[in-house]
Amino acid sequence: MNDGFRLKAMYKNLGQTVLSTTWKKVINSCYGFFGIRFADKRGVSLMTSDQLDIALDEGKVYNYNQIGEDHFLVDSEKDLEVKGKSIAIASAVTSLARLELYEVMNAIIGKGYKIMYSDTDSIITDCNIRKFDDLMKRFMWDGCGAELGALKNECVDKIKSKLSKEQLEQQTLLDGGELKFDEC
Repeated sequence: MNDGFRLKAMYKNLGQTVLSTTWKKVINSCYGFFGIRFADKRGVSLMTSDQLDIALDEGKVYNYNQIGEDHFLVDSEKDLEVKGKSIAIASAVTSLARLELYEVMNAIIGKGYKIMYSDTDSIITDCNIRKFDDLMKRFMWDGCGAELGALKNECVDKIKSKLSKEQLEQQTLLDGGELKFDEC
């Protein structure tokens, strides 16, 4: 798992968005896989015409395209062939993540700031945790959220992608020179 986080961060730093996003999805899939529903999962698979006919008869095909003489890419529902699963592992991972999120929220509230929104994996707050060494050390020790378990300021990438270099420089001046991005 740590290799996945390392590769995600490396490709992000290299500007290779597709590879970075791919590793993010692989990591997220690993965590969620243990609690996955195995029956009637929608996905794309390669089928022969005989396999496609069976899937069509079962009413589980959403769409298909022929890609060879007797082969089709089929968007359908089917049961996954998996030997085991553990709802307990899936539950433990998500429960521990929620507890960590609650600790972040309590620490922010303890500093006198507000939580304006939260969901299963994010918080919107009026607190700039960079101004608090104790919060940085506890929740964002790497300064950018690239390490496993470190808090990440996800709006940074969105802001950078929407603003030109000139707009970023202008906003930095308006903010008294304090516009800083969480970068490793």
